[in-house]
Amino acid sequence: MEPKTKRKMKRLALSLFFIAAAASTQAQEVELVFEVNDPEARTATLSDGKSLRNATELIIPETTTIDGVEYTVTCIDFEGAPFGSKNTSKITHVLVPKTVTEIKHLSRIGSQRTPLQFEFAEGSALRIIGPDALQGNCMESMSIPATVDSIGENAFMNCHILRHISIPAGVKTLHDETFYYCDSLSAVELPEGLESIGDNAFSHCPSLRRIDIPASVKRIGDRAFPYDRGVLGCVEAVYMHGDVPPAIGKESFPNSCYIFVNNPDLIEIYKAAEGWGGYKVVAPATTGDAGLDAECTYVAVSPSSAWLVWMDDSIRSVDVAATVTSGGKVCTVDSIAIKFSSYGALTDVTINAPLRVIHEDMFQYCKNLVSVTLPQTVDSIGNNAFKDTKISELTIPAGARLAQDALSGMNYVEAFHAEGEGRLYDIDGVLYDRAWPDADGKAAVALRAYPMGRARASYAAAEGTETIARGAFLGAAIDALTLPASLRQIAYGAFEECAVGSIGFAPGSQLKVIESNAFSSVEELASFCLPAGAVIYTPNFSVCKSLAAITVEEGHQQYASEGGVLYSKDMKTLVLYPDGRPEPSYVLPASVEAVDPYAISWPIPTLKSFYALAPTPPSYHPADRGWMSYATLYVRQSALESYKAMSPWMYFMEIVGISDEEADAIITDIDGVKADGDGGAGPANGRDGWRTLGGVSVDKPSKGIYIHNGKKVVVN
Repeated sequence: MEPKTKRKMKRLALSLFFIAAAASTQAQEVELVFEVNDPEARTATLSDGKSLRNATELIIPETTTIDGVEYTVTCIDFEGAPFGSKNTSKITHVLVPKTVTEIKHLSRIGSQRTPLQFEFAEGSALRIIGPDALQGNCMESMSIPATVDSIGENAFMNCHILRHISIPAGVKTLHDETFYYCDSLSAVELPEGLESIGDNAFSHCPSLRRIDIPASVKRIGDRAFPYDRGVLGCVEAVYMHGDVPPAIGKESFPNSCYIFVNNPDLIEIYKAAEGWGGYKVVAPATTGDAGLDAECTYVAVSPSSAWLVWMDDSIRSVDVAATVTSGGKVCTVDSIAIKFSSYGALTDVTINAPLRVIHEDMFQYCKNLVSVTLPQTVDSIGNNAFKDTKISELTIPAGARLAQDALSGMNYVEAFHAEGEGRLYDIDGVLYDRAWPDADGKAAVALRAYPMGRARASYAAAEGTETIARGAFLGAAIDALTLPASLRQIAYGAFEECAVGSIGFAPGSQLKVIESNAFSSVEELASFCLPAGAVIYTPNFSVCKSLAAITVEEGHQQYASEGGVLYSKDMKTLVLYPDGRPEPSYVLPASVEAVDPYAISWPIPTLKSFYALAPTPPSYHPADRGWMSYATLYVRQSALESYKAMSPWMYFMEIVGISDEEADAIITDIDGVKADGDGGAGPANGRDGWRTLGGVSVDKPSKGIYIHNGKKVVVN
């Protein structure tokens, strides 16, 4: 609901200019204008003011004289302004006399730079604060007289620095938008006897995080309290002091807040009431002598169940209780309804409660957390549960099921331990899982997690290991890794960002599958030999900057390797080109009909020349063709236009045509002549070196035909 339009002031015809000489305490004389509102009762209204530009005080007198007759000032209907003759921005003190019974308007006074002191004289008879009456005033707090029994809609709207307010006991209704856009309002006292809270009464009050609702309240309007719209804050805790749920409107409270009731027996009563079913209705609970102001706050969510919902921001060490008391009943703490990530000072946590679930991200970003003790009841741990902590050792219940990335990002962990009977076990601080699903969905023994923070050393995975699980070696540092013959699968992301110098397979390797991205950003690995029975899925070995060669075990039925480049067995498909291959040029075998989309996945600094000498361009649909803009493509002159017209070949930095004689010389093998490794320039699939047809080594070949890396080359 939008704010109501401002009401226009109604004036009587009779007016008098009154010099406020009686108000001798004012620092600056101001000209106040009064109007008679009841000649018989001799009452008057303050209706205007002038010469306010430099005034610092507005002291309203109890009486005024009009045409020689004294009138009692009972009403105020005056609006200030931030400019002109009514400029009230310098006023820092307002005093309302005890004779005033109604304020229609006394608004837009003061400046946020200097808080306004807004006072009512002792013995005030004020009863009515009208619609829009005090909006825009710059006071931090106000003591409303106890005599007030009516506060109109928008009465305090846009009082941006108002922090505290107490509503008198005689007020039965808070109308719509009473405190609309009071940005700083953080404490409100509502009286017993209040019956209705209007629509948007406290809307857009982002500092108001807690509110107590008296038992007398029978209705709460639409969006009555701060509602999180992604920009503003919202109320977090609502304390209902009545046993009977009041009628509520649309989005009276944010869904994220807790609704506190007096005891657990009322939880179901509230949830069953119309409109309340979607809220988190809970009851306060205590542990020992601790109450709601203790370091930890627990709530009962049923007569037998409780949650931990809040902790003090500065807490360093916490023991989560196993049971708490609410309404005289013992409740089991079976959930932690907070994420510890916002508690930066936290160093250690002991969970005594019989929790079953450690939720996703629960301890993430607790950068000072060094110790977590989990109960044996835990059977599930979510992704990134301990990410970016300083935990050095973690003991996990052996029966727990770990999400794929449950242990990722534990940069300081040096050892994992599994406690009790179950699927998990550890060998020398490395975590294994007896029931990890393999590529066929069957239970397999998996190496589950190698400690990221362990000092660099060589490691041999345990014999009997069948799977390297996702993220098992994420970020680990290992000199040399030996994988057992029993291994059948390397899962997606298993070695991502692993600093491993070499990987070897035990003789008789049974490896069948290397899933995509199993080796991603493994920047120290210089070579890799694919076991005879293994299939590799792409993308793989991307951003492996040191990888110079991918070879295959003898007898492999699906792949071949030439010059450290991986092909299909029939040499018709280029499968993988290693990122760290040092040669500046590469000749695509003429037999190749297709290039895997991920064969070359990113710009390779050393690769400057790419020779595709087949008359027909091979089929290629690159996942990323960015690498092409850094290399020159050489093709047969007769096929030049075909390559230039076909995507993605057209995207090379430059496309150069060469004669059939030059092309044939490049791809024709010369038996009996070997390259000697001397430096040179030109296409190469191995070490560079130049010889004449007679076998004589030359440093800088001139025009003619030479042998370069076992191939005939024409130099123009």
